Amino acid sequence: MNRSGPPGDSIGRVRPHGARVAAAVSATEERRKLAITFDTEWWGRAHLVAGVERHRGLARDVAKVHDLIALLDRHEAKATFFVVSEDFQGELLETLIEAGHEIASHTCSHPLFTDLDRAAWRREMRESREALEQATGVPVAGFRCPSWSVPHARHEEFLDLLLEEGYEYDSSFCQFATKLYGDKAFPTEPFVYRSQLVEIPLPRIGFPRWPWVGGFYFRVMPGVVLKRYISRERPAFLYFHPWEFYGQPDARGLSLIDSFITRYGRKNNERKLDRLLAGLGSQYDFVTMKSVADQLRITAKQETGQQP
Repeated sequence: MNRSGPPGDSIGRVRPHGARVAAAVSATEERRKLAITFDTEWWGRAHLVAGVERHRGLARDVAKVHDLIALLDRHEAKATFFVVSEDFQGELLETLIEAGHEIASHTCSHPLFTDLDRAAWRREMRESREALEQATGVPVAGFRCPSWSVPHARHEEFLDLLLEEGYEYDSSFCQFATKLYGDKAFPTEPFVYRSQLVEIPLPRIGFPRWPWVGGFYFRVMPGVVLKRYISRERPAFLYFHPWEFYGQPDARGLSLIDSFITRYGRKNNERKLDRLLAGLGSQYDFVTMKSVADQLRITAKQETGQQP
Protein backbone atom coordinates (compact mmCIF):
# COMPACT_ATOMS: atom_id res chain seq x y z
CA MET A 1 0.00 0.00 0.00
CA ASN A 2 1.32 3.45 -0.92
CA ARG A 3 0.92 5.67 2.10
CA SER A 4 2.66 8.78 0.91
CA GLY A 5 0.77 12.01 1.40
CA PRO A 6 -0.04 14.82 -0.99
CA PRO A 7 2.73 17.20 -2.06
CA GLY A 8 1.85 19.89 0.45
CA ASP A 9 2.02 17.71 3.55
CA SER A 10 4.32 18.76 6.37
CA ILE A 11 6.46 16.89 8.84
CA GLY A 12 3.95 14.75 10.51
CA ARG A 13 1.20 12.34 9.74
CA VAL A 14 0.74 8.99 11.25
CA ARG A 15 0.70 5.54 10.01
CA PRO A 16 0.47 2.12 11.70
CA HIS A 17 -0.34 1.69 15.39
CA GLY A 18 -1.25 5.31 16.05
CA ALA A 19 -3.53 8.17 15.22
CA ARG A 20 -2.85 10.73 12.55
CA VAL A 21 -0.08 13.16 13.51
CA ALA A 22 -0.53 16.76 12.43
CA ALA A 23 2.27 19.07 11.38
CA ALA A 24 4.90 19.45 14.07
CA VAL A 25 5.19 23.11 13.13
CA SER A 26 2.06 24.93 12.04
CA ALA A 27 2.06 26.49 8.60
CA THR A 28 1.05 29.76 10.23
CA GLU A 29 4.16 29.92 12.39
CA GLU A 30 6.98 32.11 11.22
CA ARG A 31 9.69 29.59 12.00
CA ARG A 32 9.82 25.99 10.83
CA LYS A 33 12.06 23.12 11.85
CA LEU A 34 14.38 21.32 9.46
CA ALA A 35 16.70 18.61 10.75
CA ILE A 36 20.19 18.43 9.23
CA THR A 37 21.66 14.91 9.33
CA PHE A 38 24.95 13.29 8.38
CA ASP A 39 25.53 9.54 8.01
CA THR A 40 29.04 9.47 9.38
CA GLU A 41 31.11 6.54 8.23
CA TRP A 42 34.46 5.93 6.61
CA TRP A 43 34.12 6.52 2.86
CA GLY A 44 35.13 2.96 2.06
CA ARG A 45 32.03 1.59 3.80
CA ALA A 46 29.69 3.10 1.20
CA HIS A 47 27.95 0.08 -0.31
CA LEU A 48 28.15 1.36 -3.86
CA VAL A 49 31.96 1.26 -3.71
CA ALA A 50 32.34 -1.84 -1.53
CA GLY A 51 35.46 -3.72 -2.61
CA VAL A 52 36.70 -0.84 -4.75
CA GLU A 53 38.02 1.82 -2.39
CA ARG A 54 40.51 0.05 -0.12
CA HIS A 55 42.44 2.90 1.47
CA ARG A 56 41.57 2.81 5.17
CA GLY A 57 42.73 6.25 6.27
CA LEU A 58 40.15 8.30 8.18
CA ALA A 59 41.99 11.62 8.01
CA ARG A 60 39.87 13.04 5.18
CA ASP A 61 36.64 12.06 6.90
CA VAL A 62 37.66 13.53 10.27
CA ALA A 63 38.86 16.76 8.66
CA LYS A 64 35.63 17.13 6.74
CA VAL A 65 33.51 16.66 9.86
CA HIS A 66 35.41 19.59 11.39
CA ASP A 67 34.70 21.64 8.25
CA LEU A 68 31.02 20.78 8.53
CA ILE A 69 30.95 21.83 12.18
CA ALA A 70 32.29 25.23 11.10
CA LEU A 71 29.70 25.48 8.29
CA LEU A 72 26.85 24.65 10.65
CA ASP A 73 28.11 27.16 13.19
CA ARG A 74 27.97 29.95 10.58
CA HIS A 75 24.24 29.32 10.23
CA GLU A 76 23.54 28.70 13.92
CA ALA A 77 22.51 25.20 12.87
CA LYS A 78 22.42 22.07 14.98
CA ALA A 79 22.64 18.67 13.32
CA THR A 80 22.44 14.96 13.99
CA PHE A 81 25.44 12.81 13.14
CA PHE A 82 24.47 9.16 12.69
CA VAL A 83 27.82 7.58 13.52
CA VAL A 84 29.29 4.17 12.70
CA SER A 85 30.81 3.42 16.09
CA GLU A 86 33.76 1.37 14.82
CA ASP A 87 34.93 4.30 12.69
CA PHE A 88 34.71 7.35 14.94
CA GLN A 89 35.30 7.62 18.66
CA GLY A 90 36.95 9.83 21.24
CA GLU A 91 37.89 13.42 20.46
CA LEU A 92 35.78 13.88 17.32
CA LEU A 93 32.59 12.79 19.08
CA GLU A 94 33.38 15.01 22.05
CA THR A 95 33.87 17.95 19.68
CA LEU A 96 30.46 17.32 18.11
CA ILE A 97 28.77 17.20 21.52
CA GLU A 98 30.54 20.37 22.66
CA ALA A 99 29.30 22.14 19.53
CA GLY A 100 25.72 21.23 20.45
CA HIS A 101 25.12 18.51 17.86
CA GLU A 102 23.44 15.16 18.41
CA ILE A 103 25.16 11.77 18.15
CA ALA A 104 22.93 8.92 16.97
CA SER A 105 23.67 5.36 15.86
CA HIS A 106 24.46 4.26 12.32
CA THR A 107 25.40 0.75 13.58
CA CYS A 108 28.79 -0.67 14.50
CA SER A 109 30.02 -1.80 11.09
CA HIS A 110 27.60 -0.41 8.45
CA PRO A 111 26.15 -3.70 7.14
CA LEU A 112 23.18 -4.04 4.84
CA PHE A 113 20.31 -5.11 7.10
CA THR A 114 18.79 -7.16 4.30
CA ASP A 115 21.71 -9.58 4.82
CA LEU A 116 21.33 -9.98 8.62
CA ASP A 117 19.25 -12.08 10.97
CA ARG A 118 17.49 -10.82 14.10
CA ALA A 119 20.45 -11.48 16.39
CA ALA A 120 22.79 -9.48 14.13
CA TRP A 121 20.30 -6.62 14.00
CA ARG A 122 20.20 -6.52 17.78
CA ARG A 123 23.98 -6.67 18.05
CA GLU A 124 24.43 -3.72 15.67
CA MET A 125 21.80 -1.68 17.54
CA ARG A 126 23.03 -2.48 21.03
CA GLU A 127 26.80 -2.43 20.63
CA SER A 128 26.86 0.77 18.60
CA ARG A 129 24.72 2.57 21.13
CA GLU A 130 26.81 1.36 24.04
CA ALA A 131 30.05 2.42 22.34
CA LEU A 132 28.77 5.88 21.45
CA GLU A 133 27.35 6.50 24.91
CA GLN A 134 30.58 5.37 26.53
CA ALA A 135 32.58 7.68 24.27
CA THR A 136 30.43 10.76 24.86
CA GLY A 137 28.66 10.26 28.18
CA VAL A 138 25.43 11.32 26.43
CA PRO A 139 22.39 9.09 25.82
CA VAL A 140 21.84 7.98 22.22
CA ALA A 141 18.20 8.35 21.17
CA GLY A 142 18.20 7.76 17.43
CA PHE A 143 19.07 5.13 14.85
CA ARG A 144 19.47 5.01 11.08
CA CYS A 145 20.00 1.79 9.15
CA PRO A 146 22.83 1.80 6.57
CA SER A 147 21.62 2.47 3.02
CA TRP A 148 17.95 2.48 4.10
CA SER A 149 18.20 -1.32 3.91
CA VAL A 150 15.38 -2.43 6.24
CA PRO A 151 13.30 -5.05 4.37
CA HIS A 152 9.65 -4.10 4.39
CA ALA A 153 8.60 -7.69 5.12
CA ARG A 154 10.38 -7.41 8.49
CA HIS A 155 9.79 -3.76 9.34
CA GLU A 156 7.70 -4.41 12.47
CA GLU A 157 10.33 -6.83 13.77
CA PHE A 158 12.90 -4.07 13.18
CA LEU A 159 10.88 -1.41 15.00
CA ASP A 160 10.12 -3.76 17.91
CA LEU A 161 13.84 -4.43 18.33
CA LEU A 162 14.58 -0.71 18.41
CA LEU A 163 12.02 -0.31 21.17
CA GLU A 164 13.52 -3.22 23.10
CA GLU A 165 16.96 -1.63 22.79
CA GLY A 166 15.71 1.69 24.16
CA TYR A 167 15.75 3.88 21.07
CA GLU A 168 13.35 6.83 20.92
CA TYR A 169 13.27 7.40 17.17
CA ASP A 170 14.41 5.90 13.88
CA SER A 171 15.02 7.18 10.35
CA SER A 172 15.49 4.06 8.21
CA PHE A 173 12.44 3.66 5.97
CA CYS A 174 12.71 4.52 2.29
CA GLN A 175 9.88 4.30 -0.22
CA PHE A 176 12.12 5.17 -3.19
CA ALA A 177 13.32 1.82 -4.55
CA THR A 178 16.77 1.31 -6.11
CA LYS A 179 19.07 -1.69 -6.53
CA LEU A 180 20.49 -1.03 -3.04
CA TYR A 181 17.52 0.09 -0.98
CA GLY A 182 13.89 1.06 -0.69
CA ASP A 183 10.43 -0.47 -0.98
CA LYS A 184 7.32 1.19 -2.39
CA ALA A 185 5.27 -0.19 0.50
CA PHE A 186 6.94 2.17 3.01
CA PRO A 187 5.34 5.51 3.94
CA THR A 188 7.11 8.79 3.26
CA GLU A 189 5.79 10.68 6.27
CA PRO A 190 6.63 10.38 9.98
CA PHE A 191 4.57 8.20 12.30
CA VAL A 192 4.59 7.03 15.91
CA TYR A 193 4.90 3.27 16.37
CA ARG A 194 3.13 1.65 19.32
CA SER A 195 2.71 5.14 20.83
CA GLN A 196 6.45 5.24 21.60
CA LEU A 197 8.93 5.10 18.74
CA VAL A 198 8.92 7.91 16.19
CA GLU A 199 9.76 6.77 12.65
CA ILE A 200 10.90 9.54 10.29
CA PRO A 201 11.17 8.06 6.77
CA LEU A 202 13.14 9.47 3.87
CA PRO A 203 11.02 12.26 2.32
CA ARG A 204 10.14 12.44 -1.37
CA ILE A 205 9.58 15.96 -2.68
CA GLY A 206 9.45 17.93 -5.91
CA PHE A 207 9.09 16.61 -9.44
CA PRO A 208 9.54 13.79 -10.02
CA ARG A 209 8.79 12.59 -6.48
CA TRP A 210 12.36 11.66 -5.60
CA PRO A 211 14.38 12.04 -2.38
CA TRP A 212 16.02 15.31 -3.42
CA VAL A 213 16.76 16.04 0.25
CA GLY A 214 20.18 14.39 0.24
CA GLY A 215 22.86 12.19 -1.27
CA PHE A 216 23.31 12.05 -5.03
CA TYR A 217 19.83 13.50 -5.52
CA PHE A 218 20.79 16.67 -3.66
CA ARG A 219 24.10 16.94 -5.52
CA VAL A 220 22.51 16.67 -8.96
CA MET A 221 19.60 19.09 -8.41
CA PRO A 222 20.24 22.85 -8.88
CA GLY A 223 20.29 24.72 -5.59
CA VAL A 224 17.60 27.21 -6.58
CA VAL A 225 15.19 24.35 -7.32
CA LEU A 226 16.05 22.61 -4.04
CA LYS A 227 15.30 25.79 -2.11
CA ARG A 228 11.90 26.09 -3.80
CA TYR A 229 11.03 22.44 -3.13
CA ILE A 230 12.07 22.60 0.52
CA SER A 231 10.33 25.94 1.15
CA ARG A 232 7.09 24.66 -0.37
CA GLU A 233 6.95 21.09 0.91
CA ARG A 234 8.70 21.26 4.29
CA PRO A 235 10.44 17.88 4.50
CA ALA A 236 11.46 16.63 7.94
CA PHE A 237 15.19 16.48 7.22
CA LEU A 238 18.15 16.73 4.87
CA TYR A 239 20.76 13.96 4.78
CA PHE A 240 24.39 13.83 3.73
CA HIS A 241 27.66 11.94 4.25
CA PRO A 242 30.87 13.79 5.17
CA TRP A 243 32.61 12.05 2.25
CA GLU A 244 30.22 13.78 -0.16
CA PHE A 245 31.98 17.05 0.60
CA TYR A 246 35.58 16.28 -0.29
CA GLY A 247 37.28 15.94 -3.65
CA GLN A 248 37.13 13.10 -6.07
CA PRO A 249 37.94 9.70 -4.55
CA ASP A 250 39.82 6.89 -6.20
CA ALA A 251 36.90 4.70 -7.23
CA ARG A 252 38.48 2.75 -10.06
CA GLY A 253 36.58 -0.40 -10.90
CA LEU A 254 33.10 1.10 -10.68
CA SER A 255 30.71 0.95 -13.59
CA LEU A 256 30.18 4.21 -15.47
CA ILE A 257 26.82 4.87 -13.82
CA ASP A 258 28.05 3.98 -10.31
CA SER A 259 31.08 6.22 -10.79
CA PHE A 260 28.81 9.09 -11.84
CA ILE A 261 26.52 8.60 -8.83
CA THR A 262 29.45 8.40 -6.45
CA ARG A 263 31.49 11.31 -7.77
CA TYR A 264 29.12 13.87 -9.25
CA GLY A 265 28.88 17.23 -7.47
CA ARG A 266 31.18 16.48 -4.55
CA LYS A 267 33.65 19.25 -5.27
CA ASN A 268 31.05 22.02 -4.92
CA ASN A 269 28.70 20.35 -2.45
CA GLU A 270 29.90 22.24 0.60
CA ARG A 271 29.33 25.61 -1.07
CA LYS A 272 25.93 24.42 -2.27
CA LEU A 273 24.84 23.45 1.26
CA ASP A 274 26.22 26.72 2.62
CA ARG A 275 24.14 28.73 0.16
CA LEU A 276 21.03 26.65 0.77
CA LEU A 277 21.16 27.15 4.53
CA ALA A 278 21.71 30.87 4.00
CA GLY A 279 18.69 31.00 1.69
CA LEU A 280 16.45 29.06 4.08
CA GLY A 281 17.63 30.76 7.26
CA SER A 282 14.76 33.27 7.32
CA GLN A 283 12.18 30.45 7.31
CA TYR A 284 13.78 27.62 9.27
CA ASP A 285 15.47 26.72 12.48
CA PHE A 286 18.02 24.03 11.70
CA VAL A 287 17.71 21.42 14.42
CA THR A 288 18.63 17.90 15.42
CA MET A 289 16.53 14.91 14.44
CA LYS A 290 15.71 14.33 18.10
CA SER A 291 14.14 17.79 18.25
CA VAL A 292 11.85 16.92 15.34
CA ALA A 293 11.04 13.49 16.81
CA ASP A 294 10.20 14.96 20.22
CA GLN A 295 7.82 17.48 18.66
CA LEU A 296 6.11 14.79 16.61
CA ARG A 297 5.62 12.67 19.70
CA ILE A 298 4.09 15.59 21.59
CA THR A 299 1.75 16.34 18.69
CA ALA A 300 0.68 12.70 18.47
CA LYS A 301 -0.17 12.64 22.18
CA GLN A 302 -2.13 15.86 21.95
CA GLU A 303 -4.20 14.57 19.06
CA THR A 304 -5.04 11.35 20.90
CA GLY A 305 -5.95 13.19 24.11
CA GLN A 306 -2.89 12.07 26.08
CA GLN A 307 -0.77 14.31 28.27
CA PRO A 308 2.49 15.31 26.50
